[in-house]
Amino acid sequence: MHPEVGGDPIEGHPWFTIASHPHDIVTELTRVGLGHSDILPARPKAKPNQVSPIHAAVPSELSQIEAMLRELDVLTAVTARDTDSLVRQLHIDAVANEFEARELADRTREVAELRDNLESRLDYLRTEIISANYRLAT
Repeated sequence: MHPEVGGDPIEGHPWFTIASHPHDIVTELTRVGLGHSDILPARPKAKPNQVSPIHAAVPSELSQIEAMLRELDVLTAVTARDTDSLVRQLHIDAVANEFEARELADRTREVAELRDNLESRLDYLRTEIISANYRLAT
C-alpha cells in the first residue's frame, strides 16, 4: 500500500490521502468502482433530424427517388434507342439521296444529249427547208 499525493504541485499545496491499492488504477482515478457503466454525463435523447444538419430521407422519399431513377433509366434507354433509330434513318436517307442525285445527274445528261440531238435535227431541217425554198424559187 502506497499513500497518494494529491493537490497542485506547482502551487506547493500538496495533500495526502490514505493508503490505497496501487494495482486498482480505475478506482483510483475515477473514485468509482468497475460496476458503474454510466459514469459519463447522459446525452440528451434527440430525433435523428436534430442531431445531423443533413435531413435524413424517409422511406417514402426514398421510394419516390427510386421511382424517379427508374424513370430516368427508362428515358435514357428510350432516348438511346430513338437516337440509334434516327441515325440509321439519316444514313438510309443519305444513301437514298446520293442514289437520287446520281440518277438526276444521269437524267440531266440524257436530256442534254436529247436537246443537242434535237438542235442538230432542227438545224438539218432548216437547211433542207432553205434548200427546198431556193430550188422552188429558181
